[in-house]
Amino acid sequence: MNIKENILKEESEFPKLFTSYKEKEYDIIFFNENAKESHDSNHAILLPGKIINFEETIIDIKNFYLDKGIVPRIYQPFIKDYFRTHKKELEKQGYKIEIYGNSKFMLLTEKSTIKKYTKLQIKRMLEWDECLANEIYIPVGEEYEIEVEKNCLKNENYFLFGGFVDKKIVAIFSFHLSKSHCTRIDGVLVAKDQRNKGYGKEIVGFVIDIFKERKYENVFLWPANDTAEHIYFVAGFRVQFEEEAGSAIYCQ
Repeated sequence: MNIKENILKEESEFPKLFTSYKEKEYDIIFFNENAKESHDSNHAILLPGKIINFEETIIDIKNFYLDKGIVPRIYQPFIKDYFRTHKKELEKQGYKIEIYGNSKFMLLTEKSTIKKYTKLQIKRMLEWDECLANEIYIPVGEEYEIEVEKNCLKNENYFLFGGFVDKKIVAIFSFHLSKSHCTRIDGVLVAKDQRNKGYGKEIVGFVIDIFKERKYENVFLWPANDTAEHIYFVAGFRVQFEEEAGSAIYCQ
């Protein structure tokens, strides 16, 4: 596979890092009954080239999740207009299609020009600490990420760095090494009351230096917004391609 194929494979399968899954010939179903609000922990992906009967496949997915009290959700494959093509079958089975637009995939290809700062004490966190819940996730309303983070930390290929000021955590940066020969940046998050102080950019610059030093291969991400894209551009990332993102969500 080429770099793009490796990246898209990892982007489809990265939830294996932190949630349970059921793998079939024609789809993969991710699920975690302890984190039902986490979409990344509870969704299915389709393997279009292997599907024999599309409607039977989405019925099977629907029944699996409903039996567990989880909202059935399917992420669109990286094929433009795939859900629009199957709109009739999806709507017949109670799914509503949501198309979010194109996601930009950025690859670390250039030298970082982020200035060196010394505001933060940055260290790798090897185990769960309640400060992650109390200072990072709960204040921004992302309690569902707590279970995800705890599960990620059990994996030796997962790396979580925390940035501290006066022993108080103010920012985190996470990534993992993939079997698909790439490194996926999972997220950067700054505490709600500590934003606009340069902490996000500083922790990004710190970890980018680690990527270069250790020669991690095919470091990629997709930026959540224009601000994030600008920071990553300064850090040396460049947009390589775009893919249409969407979900089919059961609404009945």
